[in-house]
Amino acid sequence: MQTTTIAQAKLRLSTSNVRKANGDAGLEALAASIAEHGLLQPLIVSPSRAKKTLYDVHAGGRRWRAIGLLIGRGVLAKDYAIDVRLCENEDAAAREISLAENLLREAMTPADEARAYKDIIVGGVDAEAVARRFGVTVRHVQGRLRLADLADPIFAALAAGEITLDVAMAYGSTADRERQQAAWERFSTSWQDRKSVV
Repeated sequence: MQTTTIAQAKLRLSTSNVRKANGDAGLEALAASIAEHGLLQPLIVSPSRAKKTLYDVHAGGRRWRAIGLLIGRGVLAKDYAIDVRLCENEDAAAREISLAENLLREAMTPADEARAYKDIIVGGVDAEAVARRFGVTVRHVQGRLRLADLADPIFAALAAGEITLDVAMAYGSTADRERQQAAWERFSTSWQDRKSVV
């Protein structure tokens, strides 16, 4: 596969792309990320059989749509060229590439997201700017920042998947780390009484 750039208008979604549902889920957040950081991963395309002047997008359809949103809003130029990996053999590669990309992608864990937001905030950016950059609400960022400030054993349990996000958020309902720690010590040794977390 060769790497090149192709104008967004010359690209279209491939009918062989395996992602049929939730194609617009998180599109605003993705568009915000692309506007702030650029396209981090090229699309995978092949020449269209039906129309020789077009290219079919096999992997990266949501990125293509997000760039289309930005072009429509005037954030990016109408002739914006997208980084692509050009695959000449559509039949053999298209479904495999699309399936592999969609199966192997993992969402960031709440613990990793909390750490990342905290690192950005420590660098001198406020929660509103973080929310704008990543296309999420200020409330979402603030919630993740509360998780980043959990007492160490609670945060470690969240990061390890030993407690759910809901349980971690219950501990984070108070900023008092000593209360969090006391509740953690009580409930992590005796799970019979779960009436109140904090």
